[in-house]
Amino acid sequence: TEVVIETARGGNAGVLKVSVKNERRVVVSACRLVDLEFKNPFDDQKIRESMARATKVYKNCANISLLNDGVVYPVECDVGLGNPIVLGRQLTEFNGESSTVAKHIKRKVPAAAKRADIVAIFGWDFEIVHSPIVGLNDGRFCFVEFDMVALNRNLTLQHEIGHALSLGHHKVLTIMNGDGFN
Repeated sequence: TEVVIETARGGNAGVLKVSVKNERRVVVSACRLVDLEFKNPFDDQKIRESMARATKVYKNCANISLLNDGVVYPVECDVGLGNPIVLGRQLTEFNGESSTVAKHIKRKVPAAAKRADIVAIFGWDFEIVHSPIVGLNDGRFCFVEFDMVALNRNLTLQHEIGHALSLGHHKVLTIMNGDGFN
């Protein structure tokens, strides 16, 4: 693993290579959004491929084993999520409670999937509120937008898992680059 040392002005002061001796095990569940109106372009195979790629990258680069039970859990939302899915959009739940689309989705994640350390939610076109995004991390929940190019889907998942593991953006051209570098 490389640790980047930056100057106070954000310049690169150097890179330190470190070896992670102890394996870290992190359980990640895969979830597929199901909507009343829109067909999710992620099928189970594409989700499993992205999860397998992330597992390989984290094991090879950081000695982190991403454990997955192989199940792609459906997240069945009983509201129209829309296209795009505006995660910050206000809505009123059936019990009258004011909420957002993101909170509604997180509530609908099956209990078995919520037992994982990280929950990856695969959907279509995400926005926050009038701001397009391709991925979002909300604590241990990672939202991954569909892209026709498998490499882009995989990088988005890996990037959001990095955030769930407490990694922030940096300027080095790796998966944690915050400039949209692919």
